[in-house]
Amino acid sequence: IDAHCDTPMLMVDLEYDISKRHEEHHIDIPRLIETGVTVQFFACWPSPTLFEGKEIERTLDMIDAVRSAAERDERLVIAYAYEDIIRVREQGKPAGLLAVEGGHAIMDNPRILRNYYRLGVRAMTLTWNNNNNWADASDPDQSKYSNLPFKGGLTDLGREIVREMNRLGMIVDVSHVHVDTFWDVLETTSKPVIASHSCAYSLNPKHRNLTDEQLRGLAENGGVVGLNFYTPFVSREYDEAYSKFESNSADRYLEMEKEFADNPAALARERRRLAEEMKKTMPRVTVSNLVDHVDHIVKVAGIDHVGLGSDFDGLDLSPEGLEDICGIVNIVVEMRKRGYNEGDIRKVLGENFLRVIKAVMN
Repeated sequence: IDAHCDTPMLMVDLEYDISKRHEEHHIDIPRLIETGVTVQFFACWPSPTLFEGKEIERTLDMIDAVRSAAERDERLVIAYAYEDIIRVREQGKPAGLLAVEGGHAIMDNPRILRNYYRLGVRAMTLTWNNNNNWADASDPDQSKYSNLPFKGGLTDLGREIVREMNRLGMIVDVSHVHVDTFWDVLETTSKPVIASHSCAYSLNPKHRNLTDEQLRGLAENGGVVGLNFYTPFVSREYDEAYSKFESNSADRYLEMEKEFADNPAALARERRRLAEEMKKTMPRVTVSNLVDHVDHIVKVAGIDHVGLGSDFDGLDLSPEGLEDICGIVNIVVEMRKRGYNEGDIRKVLGENFLRVIKAVMN
C-alpha cells in the first residue's frame, strides 16, 4: 500500500494516460500491477496559489480523472470500503483510494466534504503547506500562500470536520499539519489517523517530519506514518546541500515558471532536466537512508505504526533505487539485510495501513 501519490495532477495537466506503461514519471497501472500494489492512494491537490478561489473545481477535475481512468480500464478499481480492497486483491488488481490533499479544498464547508465522500474520497490531509481557516499547517513561512495567521491548531470548525470525517468513514491525514494541529486532532478523533507521507524529525529536522513525541502519540492512537521518498525529507545532509542550491537557483526557477506558464508539460520537462543537473553535485542518498527512518520509527513507535507514502509524481528527487513505484522491491531487500522478518516486512509494506483502513472505512 502506497499512501500518497500526486499522479492525478499529471492526469489533468499533462493528459497522462495511466493505462499505459511509461518510462517517465513514477506510477501507472502496469507498474502498479508489476509491483504488486494492493492500494494506491491518489491525492487530489488544488494548489492554494495557482487555484485560489477555484479549489473545488480543481479538486473535482482530479477526482474525475482518476474515476474516468478506472472506468476505462478494468485493471484499476476504485475502493469505497475495506471489502472492496479485499475483493480486488483476490483478483490481482490494484485498488485506487481517492484522497484530497489540503483542507482548503472544502472551502470551510462540511457539505463539500460530504460531497467529496459521495464521489469516492476516503481520506483528506487536513492542511497542505498553507494554513486554512480551521487548521494550521507546519510551514512556518505563510507569506508564500494566503498568509492566514496561526490560530493555535484546530478551530471549533476544524474539530467539527475531524468528527464528521470519523462519522463518514474518511481517513484523517495529519501530514503537513502544525504540531498544535496534530495534538488537537489526536484529542478529537475517535478513529486511528495517518501521516500519509512524512519521515522522522530526529533524522532530519524538517517541519514536514514527525518528532519522536508525535510518533509515540500516533502509535497510542493506533495510526501509521507513511515514509515520504522525497530526498530532502530523507537525508539531512542532502537537505542542507539542496537548500543552498535552491537559494542559488531561485531566480532561475522563477524564470522557468514565467517562460513555461502556458505549457505545463514543457515546465515539467525543464524541472526534471534541472533536477538531473543538480543531482550530480548532491550527496548520495540511497534506499538505505530511507530504511534508516523505518529503523528509527520502529524503535520509537513500534513496527505496527510505519508504512510507505512515496509522494511519487509529486517529487523530482528520490533516493537511488526508488526511481519509480517498482523500486519498492529494493526496500524489501534492504529490510531483509537488516534482519527484519517477513511478517514485519509485510506490516511495513501495507498491513499496517490496511488495519487503519479497516478501522475507519469498514
